[in-house]
Amino acid sequence: MRNRYPGTCYKCGCHVPIGYGFFERHRGGWRVQCVKCADGREVKPDDREVLRAQHLHDAATIERGE
Repeated sequence: MRNRYPGTCYKCGCHVPIGYGFFERHRGGWRVQCVKCADGREVKPDDREVLRAQHLHDAATIERGE
């Protein structure tokens, strides 16, 4: 599943904006892997999955009242 929060790729160390990577459970926490490390693709800002992850992030932020 795409990341809904920004983070740092645990493989290459690059910054991973919302929707530009995948999150996974690891040792009781979460970690992020960029799409480039996961499958070698370049992701564009208008990518359907990027837009979906950003929408889900925005909805969660509004729900929490931030």
